[in-house]
Amino acid sequence: MMTTILQRLDYPFPHADSPYAPAIQDFVTTWIDRLQLPDHIVARYRKSQLGNLGTRFYPFAGRAVLEAAALHLLLFFAFDDLYANQDPEVLQLHADQAIHHLQGHTTNSTSAVIREFSLLRRLLLENANEAWLQRYINNIKQYFTSMISEAYFTRTGIFPSVSYYKIMREQLVGLHQMTDLLEPANQTFLPAGIISSPFIHTLRKSAVLAMSWLNDIVSYPKELREGEIFNLVLLMTRENGDNLPAAMDAAVHLHNKEIAHLIQTAAHPPDFGSYNDAVAGYVKSIQYMITGHKVWSELTARYVVAD
Repeated sequence: MMTTILQRLDYPFPHADSPYAPAIQDFVTTWIDRLQLPDHIVARYRKSQLGNLGTRFYPFAGRAVLEAAALHLLLFFAFDDLYANQDPEVLQLHADQAIHHLQGHTTNSTSAVIREFSLLRRLLLENANEAWLQRYINNIKQYFTSMISEAYFTRTGIFPSVSYYKIMREQLVGLHQMTDLLEPANQTFLPAGIISSPFIHTLRKSAVLAMSWLNDIVSYPKELREGEIFNLVLLMTRENGDNLPAAMDAAVHLHNKEIAHLIQTAAHPPDFGSYNDAVAGYVKSIQYMITGHKVWSELTARYVVAD
């Protein structure tokens, strides 16, 4: 069934392989062993090809940027797996500690995952600047806020409405900070006025939502089995009288609608003057990112239902 569903998703954008893919996967494997993770998480990560995700997001990036991106992905996957289902107050504490380390401070955290956010800061600043880092951190703060809201729903067992979930999902998926990384990956940094322009804002939103809906489609069986609440297909199935085919159809429609919106927006860029070429490169990078996410989603074992 899942193969048939994926064939109905629109992916008109290009795809490329990074020459650094094997090296980055080795880098991630080393860090999986260093983070003192529970055995069941280590086993899952060894099969999930987390390093492969970063190289598919940024296939033309240099090795240093890809190492920073890979550490970002590993730390945030680990943060989610370790803390997302904890008491909201405990989750808030861990989130605050991670932000402190990203801001250049230290905490008394006993978590190796939290402490390594300091290394992530250093790797990012080797490839970017403080102004960019602050924007990245602001997006991470919004992601943590969404995680804490999700934790309250999970603790109470209350299912949010589909309408509410669609609003939350844009931040909860944690991909805005990954689109931030397109700039160091391209070694081209856009002024704040361009990044915050309606054109770039609309492109990023459509890209993030398209990747969100794909994520919910491929992860639905696993999340249903594990009793998760925040999944588009699961929530629409509940609201549609347990009609899974109708929910899948609606999820596919939402995904393809965002892809079409992105294409339409990208076809009519405003005049950014001397930054026109840089913006065109940014748009092309978003397209590679979207396709790369789809390819990784088909390869990873992260969403395989455990026996």
